[in-house]
Amino acid sequence: MKFRRKFSRDVKLAAVQQLEAGSSAAEVARAFEINPNVLHRWR
Repeated sequence: MKFRRKFSRDVKLAAVQQLEAGSSAAEVARAFEINPNVLHRWR
């Protein structure tokens, strides 16, 4: 069984800032090793 990973507020903020700076969701998701759908929830 996989365990749910927890991300700190700083990590979430960094990912969203990259997304808002113009990077694609796929690029940011790959860099942070997360699913692109998670990024959309973090917005």
